[in-house]
Amino acid sequence: MTANTAASTATGVGRLTSAGAPVSIQALRRSFGTVRALDGLTLDDVAPAGKMPVPTSGAATASYTTFDGLTIDLRLVERGKTDWIAIAATGSGKAAAEAKQIEERVSGWSYAIPSYKATMIKTKLADLIEPKKSS
Repeated sequence: MTANTAASTATGVGRLTSAGAPVSIQALRRSFGTVRALDGLTLDDVAPAGKMPVPTSGAATASYTTFDGLTIDLRLVERGKTDWIAIAATGSGKAAAEAKQIEERVSGWSYAIPSYKATMIKTKLADLIEPKKSS
């Protein structure tokens, strides 16, 4: 989510927007959770991807890109009461080598994660922006 600040000079009150849609303070707080989904991520279990596949379609997805060009893509699916993710890494420039190292470690595996982290990953942009008010 890219948030822009559009301040009203008449009232001094700021308003956050995402792609032109207003974002509430509550939504902004939720977005921080989405951004921090990888922060402190603990893995509850691990299984070979062949035994616990995470499909490419029908799965929740999230993509995180760093300023140096590293991108971490997650696919998430719930099986029973457990949330499983598959992780992929790509990179450009200096991040290409780091992406390759990550990819070598995570490809071929599925990881069980805590449900509160899965909730963060499943958050959609539409959940974060306020609906347009009719006039």
